[in-house]
Amino acid sequence: MPSQAKRTVAARRAAATQRLQRTTALAPRDVFCQHCFYSQKTALTAGMKKPAARKPTEVPLIVCEYESASSSRCAHCNEKGKVCEPVYTLLAGNALDLLQLTRYARNLTMLDDEDPPADLLDGDTIPLLLSREQRQMVVGTVLDLWEGFGSILQAHSREHNLGGINTAKKDRVEPLAAYRGHVLNRRQLLAVQNGPRPSDPAELRAWQQWSLLRLEPGDEMYPFWLVALEGFAEGISAALNEGDVFQDDWIIEQMEAIPVRVPNE
Repeated sequence: MPSQAKRTVAARRAAATQRLQRTTALAPRDVFCQHCFYSQKTALTAGMKKPAARKPTEVPLIVCEYESASSSRCAHCNEKGKVCEPVYTLLAGNALDLLQLTRYARNLTMLDDEDPPADLLDGDTIPLLLSREQRQMVVGTVLDLWEGFGSILQAHSREHNLGGINTAKKDRVEPLAAYRGHVLNRRQLLAVQNGPRPSDPAELRAWQQWSLLRLEPGDEMYPFWLVALEGFAEGISAALNEGDVFQDDWIIEQMEAIPVRVPNE
């Protein structure tokens, strides 16, 4: 029978292996926890309820920041005494899509106006291409997308009986075990679809992103996600066409640059 010391070492190795298996190949900026998402969404919701002159004109980012490399919780969750709950694994790809769309919209609100004379609006430090109203429309479009994703998170939790981010761990043991089995099955199917890991570094990034699990046809909230994506594209189009100040070719170029679209669109 192995000694207590050997059992302890074996347990640590098993735990380390488990952590490695959970580790994603994505950069830290491409993941976020649910608490950081909901906190940022709540803050943006409050901002968009302010009078027009005080509504935000810049799209905020969803970022989990860690105080050190050894931190087990992000700074926000550590400060609030919360468990750092990641986005559910079956929605990891949708979460990445959300970040990409958010960054795209943020870049739109920060485009410089390089054609003189460019007016400097109150509150701006440099002349920006989009008007204050257009930027606020873009911010509102992002908030709508976030609201949609928040609803998907909640519905996904109910569908799989995960209990939400404030549920005691002991009450989630069985549902989480069933969920991991579901995740494993989906990953096996996705691995077959995506094929082997490419050796070309230029192709590796895309392969990694498409190796993340996403909502699929037949999932309860899949249609809702498509509606959210379509609503995002329509909101961006409305903002860019506001005031009829941009050339059609430029607007088309910006619309084609939207990083995530409804499939087969």
